[in-house]
Amino acid sequence: MPSSLKDVAALARVSVTTASNALNGKQVNEQTRERVLEAAKKLKYHTSVIGRNLITNKSNTIGMYIFNSKKSRDMTEEISYYYAMIKGALASIQKHGYVFNFEVIYWEDMDDDSYIAKKVSSRSVDGMILVPQFMYYYSFLSVLEEEHFPYVIINPYISIKPENGVRIDNYKGGYLVADHLLSLGHKNMAFINGPQDHKDSDDRERGFLSRLLESGIKYDRNDIIYSDFTNDGGYIATKKILEEKSNKISAIFCANDYMASGAMTAICELGMKVPDDISIVGYDDIDIARCVYPKLTTIRSAIKELGFNAAERLFELIERKDNDDELPEIVLEPNLIIRGSTKKI
Repeated sequence: MPSSLKDVAALARVSVTTASNALNGKQVNEQTRERVLEAAKKLKYHTSVIGRNLITNKSNTIGMYIFNSKKSRDMTEEISYYYAMIKGALASIQKHGYVFNFEVIYWEDMDDDSYIAKKVSSRSVDGMILVPQFMYYYSFLSVLEEEHFPYVIINPYISIKPENGVRIDNYKGGYLVADHLLSLGHKNMAFINGPQDHKDSDDRERGFLSRLLESGIKYDRNDIIYSDFTNDGGYIATKKILEEKSNKISAIFCANDYMASGAMTAICELGMKVPDDISIVGYDDIDIARCVYPKLTTIRSAIKELGFNAAERLFELIERKDNDDELPEIVLEPNLIIRGSTKKI
């Protein structure tokens, strides 16, 4: 028969209330707490999560929700970018002793705020990490604000309070790519970007074009092809670019490493070489960047750290007091990683 809280209290020579407080992290004498924990260990007693949640009115669960569009492929199923982000968030959530709930939500199902409102009213989670991706209207934020519900948005598109935002400086990442290619003498560059209404795509594009504008290069926007963040997307776009402008293009910037790997396959099939004929730059520095040949020059964007920092900030918001000062936005800096896929011309 499993041990009860009453058994633990008897062994530790304390009241049942004191034993409960010690096991649930409430304020008790430190020596008493150690005695209770030792008794619980000897008796192999485990606190009832359900019972504790009823007492504290908390679920001890963090929700992470990625918003996708039915118009595009579900990239959470095939791109390790999201796996790294989730892994980072999970490391923080487990450290705090919480349970992790992950869902993919479609924008088309968000015509009203009922989905988020139900999550808030049911208190099925104690806080939310939101990954909107596409640049749609975030009307559901009004529900979270009105209820003072803790949330963090990864790479937010709209203006929010700084403390609710955790992002990678993708503008700087795009800028670094253009700066690198210019330093190698490239002037005719194509850009294979992600979906046109995707937040990361927009930031990387603005940074890339900003550096070209500074250099005095007149960039033809027709040299930007919008695709999805997949190997196939990069492959098809590169075939299109090289069939139309093979004599003009000396470098291609792909907005993630999957597209860059597809671009390299297309270049090889057309009888050309990377980087002898065309330099390639990717983005994110995921595993595939080190598996292709030549290894890929890319932007390291600290994706795992992004997820970890988002969860850590969320716990700060959950535990904050009413009189605490507002926290600053968390911005992670990207870094250029130079490998064998780019060369001077």
